Amino acid sequence: MTNTVQIYALRCPLTGLARYVGAAKNPKVRLGLHAGVSCNYVSPVSLWLYWLRRQHSTMPAIEILETVEAAARSKEAIAAEKRWMNAMIDAGNPLLNMYIPGRENTVSRVKLSRYGTLHPVLRVMKNAEARARWRKAHGWAE
Repeated sequence: MTNTVQIYALRCPLTGLARYVGAAKNPKVRLGLHAGVSCNYVSPVSLWLYWLRRQHSTMPAIEILETVEAAARSKEAIAAEKRWMNAMIDAGNPLLNMYIPGRENTVSRVKLSRYGTLHPVLRVMKNAEARARWRKAHGWAE
């Protein structure tokens, strides 16, 4: 029996932009896992989900981009996920994925105790250019 994996995008309900591309057998379940915090670390997409829930009482829309007839972490599924990540970035979507193959990473995991006054999503971004792109995408003034 062949497994199916869905390549999906999480779209911001405020801007309509794709903010994350992933692969999962069940994207709705995976969204719930993104919304949680494990260990003392949190991913940029988890911070974004937290911000959406707390500040706007909403969650992102799940858009199914492609269904792949393959095992979850197979070469075919990983290749499709990479292809969609790059397509979304090329279309101008500011993705929060921590690792985007062939692209310079702009975000990383951070310890929860390091937040301070800067918005958590902006704090995890490694450079000012990435922070400026995020602010622009969300309508935040400099």
